[in-house]
This record gives sequence, structure tokens and C-alpha cells, in this order.
Amino acid sequence: MPISVIFGIELKESVMEQNISMSSYSVGDQVPLTCLITSCRSWNGTVELVDSSGSVIQFKTVNLLEGSLSISFKVLVGGSEEYPVEYSCRVKTSLRGETFSALSNVTLS
Repeated sequence: MPISVIFGIELKESVMEQNISMSSYSVGDQVPLTCLITSCRSWNGTVELVDSSGSVIQFKTVNLLEGSLSISFKVLVGGSEEYPVEYSCRVKTSLRGETFSALSNVTLS
């Protein structure tokens, strides 16, 4: 089951920036990250925001009809992060007993 995932800051419709400069953000700001998912089938599953250690820090349950879907997450800029920081958007679904997963990464530097 082909699932395509693009993750980053949406610059304009379907154009994503995956290497994000933190120079325009201050401590306390929220960085808007978008996960654009495209699939040739309908499915139910989860979309997870994963940090560089592999921990799920946010997730959303989705019901995708055939086509594409945009899911947004916001990451709070703290004062103790050492950059670059990498986040991933992981899409997980099961169909007929098989588990499918797709992953896309973004780097904040």
C-alpha cells in the first residue's frame, strides 16, 4: 500500500521546506510543522510526531480517504535545545493484518 509522506514547514500549497533555520524563532515560539500524506487507498491510522530519540511526543488518529491529507503539529522552542534537532513524522496503519509505515524527517538548525 503506497503511502507518501512529506514533512516540514509548508511554504505554499504542497511545497515543503525540510531544513528549517531557527534564526527567525525565539524561545517560546511555536514552529508549525506539517505532515502531507498521500495515499492511493482509504485507511485509518495514526500520524506521529517523533523526536530524535524515537519517542512519540504528539500523535493524531486519522481517517484518510483516497487522496491527500495535511496534518499540523506545533513544536515549542525551548531555551535548552542544542541545534540541529531532528523530528520525524511517522504514519502507521494496518490493512488486512499487515502494518504499513512511512516516515519523513525535518531538521531544525
